[in-house]
Amino acid sequence: MEYAQKAQELISTPIVVTGGFRSQKGMEEAIANGEIDMVGIARPFVLVPDLANRIFNGSYKTVDAKPIKTGIKLIDKSASLLEIGWYEQQLARIGKSKSPNPNHNVWVSIIQNVLENGRSVFLRRRA
Repeated sequence: MEYAQKAQELISTPIVVTGGFRSQKGMEEAIANGEIDMVGIARPFVLVPDLANRIFNGSYKTVDAKPIKTGIKLIDKSASLLEIGWYEQQLARIGKSKSPNPNHNVWVSIIQNVLENGRSVFLRRRA
């Protein structure tokens, strides 16, 4: 939000912030206060594909997006490998008309990522 506020001082382009929003109240307040013009809700959307409908009809509950961790520090510090890969797999499920699996095992996710993408999964990616 600090970066968005700085950007608003320099440009007149609408500001969109994605990342960190989990509650409807937080999203609404950020827009109502003029801090941003639009909210990106990628990870909550992956876990709750009808999230926009739930927000509009008043049935949305805060998404509890648990951290994707193995418990091994050396592996867990590679957030892009774990988090992005895990969420990509959820999007792939949705693309196949399946429901997301919030309990998808992180180790299975890592193995799937390596089998599908080879060693490139260990390279730094946007996170």
